[in-house]
Amino acid sequence: MHLRESARMVDSLYGAVRAEMTGPAADGDLGALAALLNGRPSSLELEGYEDWDGYGEHLPAHVDRMAMGTFHGD
Repeated sequence: MHLRESARMVDSLYGAVRAEMTGPAADGDLGALAALLNGRPSSLELEGYEDWDGYGEHLPAHVDRMAMGTFHGD
């Protein structure tokens, strides 16, 4: 059960990060994309996971890694 919940959270995180990056990337606006990459942890929230232990503390790092992974490998 915990593994499925974690997998759903990662899927939600991927979707949220990808949605934020799609516009600037599709427009070829590298400046906007770079600004988004620099400001991503403070601007993204995941609904439904706020009550998870460490959500507020660890979410920025999760967003950071997902954004960098999406940018470099998607």
